[in-house]
Amino acid sequence: MFDTHIYENKTQYVDRNVIVKEYRAPTDESVKLLNEMTDKALNNIVQNFNTYNNCLQMTGAVYVDERLQQKSFLLKFTLNGKDHKFHVDVDSWECSTPPQMVDKVYTKVCEKLTGELMKPLLDELSRVGRNW
Repeated sequence: MFDTHIYENKTQYVDRNVIVKEYRAPTDESVKLLNEMTDKALNNIVQNFNTYNNCLQMTGAVYVDERLQQKSFLLKFTLNGKDHKFHVDVDSWECSTPPQMVDKVYTKVCEKLTGELMKPLLDELSRVGRNW
């Protein structure tokens, strides 16, 4: 019937702002960098607070880790000219009052100090004990 075909080629442009967010999993190198930065920051905290008692020099800091619901005590002491660093983690649900936290930290500090004081003695006994 009709021999005519009408084709319309129109291009329509639509302006739209699309924000693409790229989420990447952390790589080993980025995790390593984060750990290095965290250690450096924690070392700076430990070096800012000083306590001196007799011949033992101890430095400490407390920070709260909300993610794990615990308080971490970073401690550094100098004994016989040698620096020792360690930390004590106290769970908030385990020790709810400050005296309980102090007792736990005290116990851990005593264990660490005793170990450092007794190590040379035990090394000497094992050296001398070879001749028995």
